[in-house]
Amino acid sequence: MRVLWFAASLLSAIVSVSTTSQACSSVEHVSPSKAEYTLTPGSGDNCIRSADGRYELHMEKEGTLSLYDNRHPGHVLVWQAKMNSAPVPGSKAVLRNTGSLAVVDPSGKDVWSSGPAAGMGEYFIVVDPKGRAEIYKGSTLSDPAKTVAWASSADDVPDQDGFCQCHITNTDGSPGKSNGSPFTTCGLTSCRSTCASKKDYFGDALIGTYNKGTGKCKAF
Repeated sequence: MRVLWFAASLLSAIVSVSTTSQACSSVEHVSPSKAEYTLTPGSGDNCIRSADGRYELHMEKEGTLSLYDNRHPGHVLVWQAKMNSAPVPGSKAVLRNTGSLAVVDPSGKDVWSSGPAAGMGEYFIVVDPKGRAEIYKGSTLSDPAKTVAWASSADDVPDQDGFCQCHITNTDGSPGKSNGSPFTTCGLTSCRSTCASKKDYFGDALIGTYNKGTGKCKAF
């Protein structure tokens, strides 16, 4: 009886883990026959995740589209769609088969867009190993004819004050550490600029991320 109970418990755990791991995907496609892919708000299991599991793109309940670094303490913000108006709770993110990504409020209005439509076709969205959300025109990453339709940029992010962190851009996921000297100014733009001027042990520039709203700015 104990053996049967243990086997049932183990099977249940495997099913649970499998379900969770499948909820966040590494890539989502749209095509002429599939007009949209929707990223719904408020679900921790609904996201686009980098292949190494480090970064995740989420649609937040408060209406922001945000990209986080899971391997840093506090799951720090790497990128956030810079909307022209206040976020609308209940908004969703929609990848369209015209090549654009949009944040759509509950009334159906676009409150942010990655840019103008590139033309109907086959597109897919991924998060790369260096923490960028990217939309490609094509079928897969291995498609030699694929082209980048859009990629997230530091300039998209509202430059709020926060606690800056410099980290290594390589796929090993190791955090980069600098000397801990405080910055003279706060904000993600200055954080990224300061970190980019530093190098890791492979000679690559460091990426700057931050915890918004702390009122502190310090590399570590």
